[in-house]
Amino acid sequence: MKTNCILAAACAALLFQPLASKAQIVQSTFDTGSDGWFVVDINQQTQQVLGIYPDTWNASGGNPGGYISATDPSSHTFYFAAPSKFLGDQSASLNGTLSFDLADELSNNLPHRAVVFQGAGSILGYVAPSPGTNFTGYTIPLTPAGWTDLSTLSTPTQAVFDATLGGLQAMLILGDWNAGQDQSSLDNVSLNAASSATPEPGSVALIAALGISSAGLLYRRRRPL
Repeated sequence: MKTNCILAAACAALLFQPLASKAQIVQSTFDTGSDGWFVVDINQQTQQVLGIYPDTWNASGGNPGGYISATDPSSHTFYFAAPSKFLGDQSASLNGTLSFDLADELSNNLPHRAVVFQGAGSILGYVAPSPGTNFTGYTIPLTPAGWTDLSTLSTPTQAVFDATLGGLQAMLILGDWNAGQDQSSLDNVSLNAASSATPEPGSVALIAALGISSAGLLYRRRRPL
């Protein structure tokens, strides 16, 4: 009986140890190049694009491998701009996340509008803490909470958020975290679908094995002595 209890407990423990899977919809690791990313200089007050510039690809020193970097081109605000593969209908990322690694040589430890999405007639911004001088990981939730509709300065409705991700025209990640001229670095950008919890394949096999073992023990125990 004691052996059966141990096996039953082991099966239960495995059943309730799910593996969270994060399906990457689209990503840029920058290990072989800039992957189409570029830099835009923006007037924060008017949201007007003042200039478009290339970024710098670095073959090593990222988190890990290659990464891109840019130096502030003016006294305004510059962002890293995503290429076309991150744009268009990104509805599959709803309730998922945007993740990336960011570093700034002159980080001022203040929160700023770290991410901007533009699409379907709306501009949405997400404020986050500043990165460190070494790569800092960000995971931005793709739900309306925490985002601001810059036309109303309020949380976007679910309909507005859905429409923006369904017709994304621009995705910007802040590179300008200091009033002075600074240099920022970006790595490992990924749009991810909502996580799902599934048992690890190894756990499933072990559960099955334990189940067979338990059945065998029970069968032997029921045999006449």
